[in-house]
Amino acid sequence: MKTAFLWQRIYDCRLLVVGLESGFINLKLEIENRKLIMDRPRIIERPWGRYREYARNEPCTVWIVEMKPGQAGSLQYHENFDELWVMLTDGGQVQIADEVRQVRAGDEIFIPRRTKHRLSNHGDGLLRMMEVVYGQMSDEDKVRYEDKYGRA
Repeated sequence: MKTAFLWQRIYDCRLLVVGLESGFINLKLEIENRKLIMDRPRIIERPWGRYREYARNEPCTVWIVEMKPGQAGSLQYHENFDELWVMLTDGGQVQIADEVRQVRAGDEIFIPRRTKHRLSNHGDGLLRMMEVVYGQMSDEDKVRYEDKYGRA
């Protein structure tokens, strides 16, 4: 069974596990005033099966990250957007705040804005991850704390 690792930033927020079907987890994140800021992925049922919807008619950016073995991204956070990482291959390590976990293909990690995070490849092959950015994505909206390439 595939697993999903969940982290939440310490605010007045709740992370709700809405359902677990076929090894995938559905999430809702509510914050202080109970405003829903994350209800993804949505499972859309059809007669032939179903699909997982990560965004519909909302500002988002989607890309596939490909990281070489032994490499790591910056420890960083973003002010203006949330992220959802969907691991496509095994061998990854994710740091969210001070917690570090090994991740596998199929794991889904939600990262609220202003939460320090980093992806590392501890496997032998190329690490692939689909990243969905919710909100106005900007490369300038990045605060780096640590970076092995001298960009911090």
